[in-house]
Amino acid sequence: MEANNKDLKKLIHALSPDVERELRNTWTSLLKGAVVTGGCTLVCGALIGPVGFAVGGAIGGLCSWLTSKKFKSVPEILKEMTDDQRRDLFNAIRRHLQERGVTWENAEQLIAAVMGNYDLKRTIINLLIRMLM
Repeated sequence: MEANNKDLKKLIHALSPDVERELRNTWTSLLKGAVVTGGCTLVCGALIGPVGFAVGGAIGGLCSWLTSKKFKSVPEILKEMTDDQRRDLFNAIRRHLQERGVTWENAEQLIAAVMGNYDLKRTIINLLIRMLM
C-alpha cells in the first residue's frame, strides 16, 4: 500500500502543472500584482519624477509579493494536507484508476498510463482540483 501511495504521489506531481494551469487563482493573483505594481510605479513616477519609478516599482513589487502568499503549488498543498486528507485523495484517485482497469507495477507505468489516456487524465485532474480547493 505504501509503494502504491508513493506511485500516486509521483502521478500527482507529474499532473501538477496541468492542475496548476487550471487553477485560475494564479492568473488572478498575477494580474492583481501587475496592476498594483504598475499603479504604484505610475503614481510615484508622476509625483516624484524618474526616481519615483524606481520607488514605485519597489513599493508595488513588495505589496504584490506580500499579497501573493495565497497561491500555493500542488506539491505545497500536498505537504500541508493532513494524513486523513491525503489518504482520502489517494483513495479517490485509486478508485478512479481501478474503475478504469488501470494496473501498474511502478510510478513510471502509472504516469504513462494516465498521460496516454486523455479522458483518464482529465478525470484525475478534475478530481485533484475538487479535492485541493
